[in-house]
This record gives sequence, C-alpha cells and structure tokens, in this order.
Amino acid sequence: MVKAYIKELTRRAAEQGIARLSFYLEESSGRNLVVFDGQPEKLEYSEQQLLFVEAEVEGYCGSTFIENFDMELIDEQLETMKEAAIARKKPFVAYEFPQLSAEDSAVSDWMPLNQLLEQLAEAEKAAYAADARISKVQHCGCHESKHCITLMDQDGNALSQNSEVGGFHLGVTAQEGNDLQLGGKGKTFLLNSYPDFVSLAKEAAESAVSKLGSSSYPTAATPVVLDKAVVCELMDAFMPTFYGKNIQNHMSLLEGKLGQSIAGENITISEEPQMENGLVQRRFDDEAVLCTQKNLIEKGIFRSCLYNRQSAAAAEVVSGGNGIKPSFSDEVETGYTNVLLHPGQKSREELLQEMGNGLLITSVSGTFAGANAVSADFSLIAKGYRVENGQIGSGVTQITVAGNFFEMLGRVRSIGNDLGNMYSRTGCVYGPSLYIEQLMISGEE
Repeated sequence: MVKAYIKELTRRAAEQGIARLSFYLEESSGRNLVVFDGQPEKLEYSEQQLLFVEAEVEGYCGSTFIENFDMELIDEQLETMKEAAIARKKPFVAYEFPQLSAEDSAVSDWMPLNQLLEQLAEAEKAAYAADARISKVQHCGCHESKHCITLMDQDGNALSQNSEVGGFHLGVTAQEGNDLQLGGKGKTFLLNSYPDFVSLAKEAAESAVSKLGSSSYPTAATPVVLDKAVVCELMDAFMPTFYGKNIQNHMSLLEGKLGQSIAGENITISEEPQMENGLVQRRFDDEAVLCTQKNLIEKGIFRSCLYNRQSAAAAEVVSGGNGIKPSFSDEVETGYTNVLLHPGQKSREELLQEMGNGLLITSVSGTFAGANAVSADFSLIAKGYRVENGQIGSGVTQITVAGNFFEMLGRVRSIGNDLGNMYSRTGCVYGPSLYIEQLMISGEE
C-alpha cells in the first residue's frame, strides 16, 4: 500500500511542479504485556507505517507527514508541502546516499506469548517471595518493539536499517509499620537476548526493603560513589551540551573549548554507532549521512561535537552522522547512537572500599527541571546509602545532590567496571559507577 501511495504521490507532485521528492518511512510493530496476580492485566499489539516527505517547491523545501495512506488525501498533502515551503523559505537538500553493503536483514522472534506470560508471573511471584515486607508489586511488564527506517528518493535509491529492543520493569512497595518505600528494576535489552526476569525481580525487592528506615544526611561537601544508573541519567541529561547547534547558539558552556581540558585525564567518552551488543545500531542517520565513531572527550580533552548537516555546514566541517529525528513527523535535529563513558577496572564494591566513608547514591529524580543543559549545573533529589569503612549502611533519603557535570568529571577518583545504560528515542548512553572526590549534599542541618 505504501509503495503504491508513494508512486501516486510522486506522479501528482510532478504535475504540480514539485520535484526531487525524498521519503522517510518508519515501519514498526510492538507488543506490551503486563501481569497482575499471575494473570494478564494488559496485552497490546501495535503496528504502524508512517511517512515523512520533503521536496523542492519553487526552490525551497516543502514537507508533510502522512499517517493515513488514502489516495484521496494526496492533493491535500501536496498543498501542505507548498504552504510549508513558502512559509519557511528553507533551502531544499536532497539525500546523498552513501555506498553501503547490504545489511543483515535477519529479524529476531518475540518470545512466545505463553512463555513470556509464565516468566513475568514467575518474576512477580519471586518479588513477593524475596522478603515478607514486600506488600505490593505495583507493576510487572515487558514491552518489545521492532523498527525499520527506510530513506528513499523518487529515483529508486534507498537505504534501510532495523532495530529490535525490549524492556522489562518491575516496581514494588516495601512496608514495615508506617514506613513505606518504593523500589524497582528495569532493563532494556536486544530481542535476541532476553534477561532473567526473576533475578531482576529479586533486585527490585531488595532495593525497596533496603530503604526501610531511611533518614536524611548532614549538609556537607561529601565523598560520593555514584551508581551506574545515576551516571547514565546524568549523561543523558547533559548530552545536549555536545550538540553543535547548541554550541553555535551560545547554549552550551563548551563553546570555544574544543581542544581544551573539560574533565579528568581518566575520562574518555566516545560515540560508538556499531558498538558490539549496543542497543542502537545505526550505519547512517536520518539525513543519509554515515554514522562515524568519535571521541567526545579523550583523556579529559574536548575533542568533538555532534553535528547534523546544518550545524556541520555552519561549522565548516563534515557531519559525523548525528542528524536524528525526535519523531517521524519532526524535522531533523541532533541525536546520537551509543555514547560510552569508558569503564575502569574496579567493581562498585572496590570503589566503596577505596572511598571508605561517604555516600552511595543509587537514584536521582527531577532531571527535567533540575539539570540545566546550558550551564551543566544540576540539583537533584537523591536517595542512597551511608557508607562506613567501605560497607553499605542504612538508607538515605530526603537529600539533594548538586554540582556541575564537567566539574564532577574533573573530580573522578576511580571508575568502575560495571556498565549500565539508559535508552531513549534519540540514542543510548552507557556509564559505569564513579567514585567522586566530593559533591555537595543538602540534607538535615
């Protein structure tokens, strides 16, 4: 149906003087299963075909997005393209297709539904069995999705790439008297490698129970070990500081710092588009530009920005393949594939031993409001544990952790070997636990 629609759209466009059509086709399918008391509470399937079209209209770029492939609506779509071109007067840039070998088109199978239901039910049961203080499993579910993105033009040139990911999450409540604490465990995975749901459920239960009896912590500049999950959340929040467009628009403190030291010598952060077992595998971006490996920070030195075609042209450099659409209907912005803070040699336990006394911070919240991507400052609600003589002690809550992301990277004493990840629509960040010399903790006076 889509091919026939594109053919007819191209024919009618030519009749109206609209030329050089480019197409971005996103095809996806998904499944979402949630269980409650061992039974399916929600089962959803989805399937979509979505199309974004750009073309040259009187020398400018006209665009429209299409969700309904009704031939009767084609003239309306062409009128939208004309209006967009005249209103924005944006230059049209056609795809320049790179030479690439054929992609492995093998597609992974979803886990059989009855097996998935059984494993989720076992995970829910394991959470309750882990500790008598688990009063409720709030959520236990798994979603899986398959995406195929195809870029093509009206002359028959085309490139396609597939992605297949799943996600598991289990959330629980632990209760002891009037003390209630929430815990959870989530994991994003490739569909050819489903995780052990039962083990994750036990970790979720442990995370909630261990917070019972939590209290605040004295306000002070304190040695801190940041858990890998927290490191990933901070990396995700501050990735926009590396965007070429933000640097050019004076919206990043990295402006003018290329080639300068912005972190400790033990810090290297790279983008790895073809990272082995990476959750994002991209050979080209949404502008048909090859995605290349690059070091953003190399041994503390700021080495590279993330550019799409427009920001690369403004900087008079070549785009490294970071033109990414936030969604199919949006114009291309800046994004990334797999961004890796290179791990060290020590386990998290060894980092705690090295620190001796301080805080282990295991979760933060409020990055949408408390992390400033322009200044790289953050002030976030946090939870964790006291650490005494290298051993994890009682839980800590009702505190705020504050600092500057790059100053923090300059105070990293040791780096863990325990990579975590955080997956989003624009990419995936990977980071290990970090022992930070000190961060400002605000708690009890």
